[in-house]
This record gives sequence, C-alpha cells and structure tokens, in this order.
Amino acid sequence: MFAQPEKHAPFFIKMRPACLVFIFGGQKVRCDRIANEIRMQFRRDKKTGPTVSLQESLDTGKDDSALTLSDLLQDTACMEENCEKKDDAARLRGLIEALPARERQLIVLRYGLGGQPPLTQLETARLLGISRSYVSRLETHAMDLLRQQWG
Repeated sequence: MFAQPEKHAPFFIKMRPACLVFIFGGQKVRCDRIANEIRMQFRRDKKTGPTVSLQESLDTGKDDSALTLSDLLQDTACMEENCEKKDDAARLRGLIEALPARERQLIVLRYGLGGQPPLTQLETARLLGISRSYVSRLETHAMDLLRQQWG
C-alpha cells in the first residue's frame, strides 16, 4: 500500500486513504498542512498586492540606458504641496510675530517654535511664573487670534 522511496529521490509520497504524506529529508508533512501553507501564502500575497519598483527597467535604449518607471512619473504634485506648506509656514510665522508679546512667548514655548522641544502647560506656567489655568486661557486666546487672522 505504501510506495517505497527511491534512494536518489529528494522526497517520496506515502498514500493513505484520506491524506497524502510527503516525506522531505526524513520529516513527514501531511498534505492538508501543505495546502494550508499555500492558502496562507495566497492570503499574504492578496494583502500586499502587486509590488512594483520605481527603479525597475521598462525599456533599454540603443545606448544601453534604461528607462525606469520613476523617469515617467511626474512629481509636480509633491513640489506644489511642498511649496504650499512652505507658504503656509511663512504666513503662520508672520501671524505669530504679530501676536502680543505674552501670547507670542507662550505659543513659542508650548509648541517648541524656538528650536527647543515643546513644553507642557505646567512647564510653561512654571517658566513664566503664572498658573497652569492662566496658560490655558492665554493659549486659547492666542489660538483664537491666529484663527481669526488666518481667515
């Protein structure tokens, strides 16, 4: 009933009534386990989808220069978005500079705009010698002023 392994074969198969058993290097592996591994691999592949490299060669010219996908894609959207962010940051800096001195100092400390890490309301309160609730009120007032000016 069982097939005898050949000496030169890397694996052999035993037939059972309900299942095939593969023997790889002396280790038995049932067919249902192999089928399960194949299904899991299909699920993993389905989640990730097809992966394409931007550096993959699409075509090679006469002078052996490769045309890649990144050569064909435009990155103007990224450049425009970057310019918009820079414009918005410059506009916000100007609005912060126009705030009253106390609110400006508080915003700079709370959000780390002066090159230092942002501080909590409690740390800001201790540094300015005021209560944490007053820091909260000043911050709310400063943010309202910025929102009004932003338009």
